[in-house]
Amino acid sequence: MRRAALLLVLWAAPAAALPLDLPAGARQTARADAGAGAALPAGPWRDGAVPRRGFDGAASRTAWAIDGTGAEDGAGGTVARIAAGLSDQLRAAGYDIAFACRDTICGGYDFRFALETLPAPAMFVDLADYRYVLATGPEGGAAAILVSEAGSTAYVQVTEVGAGEQAPAIPGARAPAPVPETAVWEILERDGHAVLDGLAFGTGSATLDAGARAALEGLARGLAGHPGARIALVGHTDTAGAPAANVALSRRRAQAVRQALIDDHGADPARITADGVGYLAPRASNRGEAGRRENRRVEAVLLD
Repeated sequence: MRRAALLLVLWAAPAAALPLDLPAGARQTARADAGAGAALPAGPWRDGAVPRRGFDGAASRTAWAIDGTGAEDGAGGTVARIAAGLSDQLRAAGYDIAFACRDTICGGYDFRFALETLPAPAMFVDLADYRYVLATGPEGGAAAILVSEAGSTAYVQVTEVGAGEQAPAIPGARAPAPVPETAVWEILERDGHAVLDGLAFGTGSATLDAGARAALEGLARGLAGHPGARIALVGHTDTAGAPAANVALSRRRAQAVRQALIDDHGADPARITADGVGYLAPRASNRGEAGRRENRRVEAVLLD
């Protein structure tokens, strides 16, 4: 496998930096400081919470995209290979793997949304195919690695925490809730519209997956708390296919969300309309799979 000499700086000590090689073609998509200290997931989702382990020191998150990876290993192979390779490099540098899991073993949807990830399009997480690794350094530092894939592009996020006195484990600590879809009604009231980012549609599909739950729960709670409000659901597509077919598909996506709100959350049908605009209102470029994935979406519009 070709590799790129890309340096991920994971602080094991003030004077020591740990280099990790990513596959060739890796490009950094985002980096953000995360303040002082971090409580990183240290076990699978269980009994409504993710156990966390606290670490002191400066924390940051960095994401990379690696294009053209899907053809190397076939479906499902790329994510496992990248995660295994980075884990091996961490061990070779003196890190201990404190916890590692994959999608369903981690806790699936619940574990994924307990993670603090950089927003799309910098980082994508496929609920059915991701790997998480927590490694502790010899001097008290830590690194949490998240690997997933969208289409033919792999995504890697590394959370780095500096060396320092290690805080004790926090069993059962509840995860923060930075996920936009849990605050969908606040966004609706502020902006008049909100993308339901927890939904994921395949090309040509109007089927809702498990990721719909948080977005729809937030929307249903908002409707219940505002009895006079009405919303419109607007479906969108990527540019694959003919215009008329995409308009019909986008309408089916909006209708699927409306029906889920009614059937699963008891929402009033009279207060929710559904329609679609096909590919006429993209939120990202359709030239790559990452952008097309963003464009396959449903938005809520606050009517009154």
